[in-house]
Amino acid sequence: MSMTKLLHKLRPVLVPMGPLEKIIPQKFEAVGFGWVMFYRGKHTYDLYVRYESIHFQQQVEMLFIFNWLTWAVWILYGLTKYRSLSKAYSSTPFEKEAQLIVRNTNYNKERKLWGWTDHV
Repeated sequence: MSMTKLLHKLRPVLVPMGPLEKIIPQKFEAVGFGWVMFYRGKHTYDLYVRYESIHFQQQVEMLFIFNWLTWAVWILYGLTKYRSLSKAYSSTPFEKEAQLIVRNTNYNKERKLWGWTDHV
């Protein structure tokens, strides 16, 4: 089995936010960290699970820690370039790739290994 097919089979553990809803700001419908993905209500479930699943695949292919370190480097680069945390965050190649699901609901199935590198 190829690495890409293996990645497509891996899924995070989905957990309703529950008490975390009081801590996590309302603008976040789903939050993923490592193997766990917390999500708010049913009305956003499908979209945000697909969205966070792309981030999950990115983390797995970079063994989690390297993804977080690379993310930090991109955020720092974006902060120096844009002077805005929001703009720096949305300009990372990881976010650019995840935004593709808004237009393509099959992206998780079609995604190639290291797909985020197309957005560097």
